[in-house]
Amino acid sequence: MILFMKKGEFAFRLKEQTVTLRDGELLIFPAGTPYRVTARGDCDYLHLHFFPDEPLTDVGDQGPGTLILPQKMSFAQRPDQQEKIIRAIEGMASILHENHPYASMMLSAELSRFLVFVAMCHAEQTAPQSPLAFRRMQSYIQEHVGEPVTLSALAQISGLSRQYVMRLFKTYTGQTATQYIHAVKLAHAQKLLRENDASLEEISEQIGLCGAHYLCRLFRQHYGLTPGEYRQRFRREL
Repeated sequence: MILFMKKGEFAFRLKEQTVTLRDGELLIFPAGTPYRVTARGDCDYLHLHFFPDEPLTDVGDQGPGTLILPQKMSFAQRPDQQEKIIRAIEGMASILHENHPYASMMLSAELSRFLVFVAMCHAEQTAPQSPLAFRRMQSYIQEHVGEPVTLSALAQISGLSRQYVMRLFKTYTGQTATQYIHAVKLAHAQKLLRENDASLEEISEQIGLCGAHYLCRLFRQHYGLTPGEYRQRFRREL
């Protein structure tokens, strides 16, 4: 069972424990697990239910390489990851309704990709805390999202060499410094696209990018759709 809370709150009685799901939280538990809803308010959520007799429940064996998945995980502070979670669940739901000879194989592949992504996010969130200098650079990027952020500026505020700054980003994010900066800016662009009718030129200026064309190119590379398509999809779902 996969549940993702887009907005609101949902409480479950799961075996012998109560689990409450809130904004931006993902819940995963084995198919066939007894559960019941104990409290439910106004909420917007996505869910997929795989039945025990389906091969999809046997994802991975115990032993080396087994995915380490949390029962519940929060993506409230990561809008970029939230978007990927939503797209993945909606994609799997779409396959479930297809009358296609390879639908089961397609669904297995998509589910495996989804679980690997969640496991990697979990590993990232539970990794040892990054150094103070790195956290200072992360804060600087968030606080200056409307400005061009350079490697030289990060080196200066952290007191580290450019080479060491690049090494820290690769170690703690798996991305280059530039990729991380773009991810932060694009997450902010998502928020602006959802909350107002500003033009792409205005949004690119607000997040410190060089024009609407560059914003569109980065947005498509990162999310697989244009800013305009993202805005239309979000408004259709309201």
